Amino acid sequence: MMLGLALAVLAAAPVFADAPPLSPALEQARAAHEAGRDEEAAKLAAAEAEKGDATAQFWLGLAYERGAGVPQDPAKAVEWFMKSAAQGSYPAAQRLGYCFYVGRGVTQSYAESFRWYTKAVSDPDAGDPHLAVAWSNLGNLYYGGRGTEKNLKKARECYAKAAEMGNPYAQNNLAYMYERGLGGAKDAAQAVAWYRKAAEQGLPSAQSNIGVMFDEGRGPRRDGPEAVKWFRKAAESGDPRAQGWLGHAYERGFGVTKDLVEAYRWYTLSAAQGDKRSAENIARLKLVLTPAQLDEASKRAAAGTGAGK
Repeated sequence: MMLGLALAVLAAAPVFADAPPLSPALEQARAAHEAGRDEEAAKLAAAEAEKGDATAQFWLGLAYERGAGVPQDPAKAVEWFMKSAAQGSYPAAQRLGYCFYVGRGVTQSYAESFRWYTKAVSDPDAGDPHLAVAWSNLGNLYYGGRGTEKNLKKARECYAKAAEMGNPYAQNNLAYMYERGLGGAKDAAQAVAWYRKAAEQGLPSAQSNIGVMFDEGRGPRRDGPEAVKWFRKAAESGDPRAQGWLGHAYERGFGVTKDLVEAYRWYTLSAAQGDKRSAENIARLKLVLTPAQLDEASKRAAAGTGAGK
């Protein structure tokens, strides 16, 4: 099982979020944003940002990043994040970490991303969602040795902090490290527990991963129906790996009634996204299915990922 390290990105939170205490002008800006008057909100924030208010500078950066009340302009967003971060804004440092990570509004640089994420995680407010994202992506940098020396122990520690805050990407990655014994002790029970937390939040990679744990019995037990339940959730979200595993379950009759036509269907959907093992499985099943069965399987695959059987 290969780990696909997920870049944890902030959910679509309001641009003008709570950050007390706020000046009267920023209270007006937030009220205007909540009422759908983004242009007014941006003007109010811009006036305060020009005066040097760090929160206003951060908000204005978000407005430019998302095109809320102003033309979308990633480079301007970075300029305002820089001004805000220079005054000690941890959320602004987190956004800069992200911008440098993906090269949004700036030249991509893992070293700069690492520097800003490191600053962001010194935020004393452990409940801040920006902090969870920063810890998770900082773990990615340690894991891959990007912008810093590769350090699996530190990567695991970073994922653990973000996972405890509820970040599903970090929960998935922490589970993988427990599963493989990377950066610390190997613990299948902990792996399943963290995969489940991420899977229950709807993360397809975690749903696929916990399905494999139950399919192969690398956890509390080998459980076909439980494996299929998680494979199906991820497969119906379009995850090619889970689609391949669901096809494999139908081919074997493990956790579901054996159905080679349905197996072929899921292999087809998986192979269409580049899964080589599913492509090999399709070639094998073509030798045993009748023309009528192949036609039915193709029709099911053409129908997409719908509920299926």
